[in-house]
Amino acid sequence: MTWDHAAYAAGSHRVELKVATVDAPAHTFRVELKTRLENVVAFPNPFDDELGVRFSFYLVSTAPADVLLRVFTVSGRLVYERHEHALDPVYHQLAWDGRDAEGQKLANGIYFFKLLARNSSGSTVYEGRLVKLRKPRRAAPETETP
Repeated sequence: MTWDHAAYAAGSHRVELKVATVDAPAHTFRVELKTRLENVVAFPNPFDDELGVRFSFYLVSTAPADVLLRVFTVSGRLVYERHEHALDPVYHQLAWDGRDAEGQKLANGIYFFKLLARNSSGSTVYEGRLVKLRKPRRAAPETETP
């Protein structure tokens, strides 16, 4: 036996099968929606000192989740960390000015980030890469002497 139906929402659902000649019991099943991050984007990438970067994502879950953002150097040194508690399962943007924990500008180069979401429905991790490019300094224009 098969039947077509739309996707089930998270929660409990009751299914009854009725056959004209037999009394069949009802069955209940539960759809669990695991916590996940979708459409994660770090923009702009490459980023610079003026704009910094924004981490955009959709949190998909049945309940609010705690989110942890960490940025690392290629050698694995943690340069930035941000905790957000009880974020609702919707679209979010986390802004970062591109400075380390001491407020210093980062050197040009490649950095890695991890975005972790955790709640009672589970946890998920997204890992990505960032590029830092400082704008070159402009030399003062030379003045001509007559």
